Amino acid sequence: MNLDPRTKVLTLDSFVGTFNLNGRTDGINTDLSAWLWPSELGSIQPEIIAIGFQEIVELNPQQIMNSDPTRKQLWERAIQRTLDEHYNQAGDEKCIFVKASVLHKIKNVEGSVKKTGMSGMAGNKGAVAIRLDYANTPICFVTAHLAAGFANYEERNRDYMTIDQGLHFQRNRGIADHGMVPRGRQILECAD
Repeated sequence: MNLDPRTKVLTLDSFVGTFNLNGRTDGINTDLSAWLWPSELGSIQPEIIAIGFQEIVELNPQQIMNSDPTRKQLWERAIQRTLDEHYNQAGDEKCIFVKASVLHKIKNVEGSVKKTGMSGMAGNKGAVAIRLDYANTPICFVTAHLAAGFANYEERNRDYMTIDQGLHFQRNRGIADHGMVPRGRQILECAD
């Protein structure tokens, strides 16, 4: 790859995790270090930690149509407590945590949601995405909850395409507008 000699290449360490809670709250008071700070990281301290949850509430008709943010806030606090024990970080939005030392490099943060459950009417299936610019590199984090079971692979594929083509940010930017690494852009997806 030929870069303009005025280009400065930066390294960004990130950790992306996903967890289907199945509507549970047990574990909120548990030390989450084994998950958020696995031994495989060694001495690496990621600048960005992105966590995606699925089924954060019990899947009943009332919650599917109008979810209560209380459980989301409980899990965000549980993650925050664990991260506070490991390093100084600041800023969280929809479970994106950024080290204070690189916060000045983060710009243009946007979030978007695409529901796919019940023909796009319900949030029991679908995706949540956050995009940001790190220095001059656009990054998109996507977490999705897709249909379960081997027999539902066609539905999962349809939902993935609906999410990929229908999830938009400001200026009508979509997931694909973040390209892939060779062009200096990054998309990080996690799904259940």
